[in-house]
Amino acid sequence: METTRQNKIARLIQKELSDIFQKQTMHMRGVLVSVSACRISPDMSICRAYLSVFPSGKAEEIVENINTNQRQVRYELGTRLGKQLRIIPELKLRRQGCVCQGITVFAWTSRFNDHVPEYTIHDSLVLPIATDAQDEVVGAALTILRARYPKSVSDRPDRPDLSFRFKKAGVILWQISPSTPREQDLFDPINRERQKALMAAIDAINHKNGYGTIRQAIQGTNCRFDLKREYMSKRFTTDISDILEVKC
Repeated sequence: METTRQNKIARLIQKELSDIFQKQTMHMRGVLVSVSACRISPDMSICRAYLSVFPSGKAEEIVENINTNQRQVRYELGTRLGKQLRIIPELKLRRQGCVCQGITVFAWTSRFNDHVPEYTIHDSLVLPIATDAQDEVVGAALTILRARYPKSVSDRPDRPDLSFRFKKAGVILWQISPSTPREQDLFDPINRERQKALMAAIDAINHKNGYGTIRQAIQGTNCRFDLKREYMSKRFTTDISDILEVKC
């Protein structure tokens, strides 16, 4: 049985690892990496972190890359927790097959631009059955967006061409749990076995031919959603490619 101190340190490490992976995957479109749980040994020397990766087709590649760069992750963790922990535990990262049941969609316009109308979208949806199928998650997100997206700008009749300019948007997956066992619905309209086989086939094709070879039609073909990071500071202590070079 884990002690109170073990649980406290495990939650602290889980929080910091989640933030590290979130920042490291910002440039990877459509990829979510979360730390669903952490287990730490009684002597505080080993920490097992359980990862959830969406979409599942990228899980093996991402987890392998994280394991390859464990020292860098541990160093980053040490810079954050060095004053709180005497020993930074060795990390043992495992891929954990998980499903989500809750989906939240948010988007908002700039609060500082007086020349365009303000609007905020923030709504959630709970699926009847937890899922890891990309088409089901995307469909639920679109259901929220289409229900809350503004139809027109009624407060500016003098500007019929005026449109909303959203500055930030995202999708949050929650109520994450292990894929097995999973609560079922007797009247579930979706053929889960067929859906599982379809997702496995899509993941296999994308793994062989490159991520995004087969994608949802709503994603388009020439759309890029990379973050604007022109003024991001160099990571001299965590990225070897950013190390200063001195030429004599």
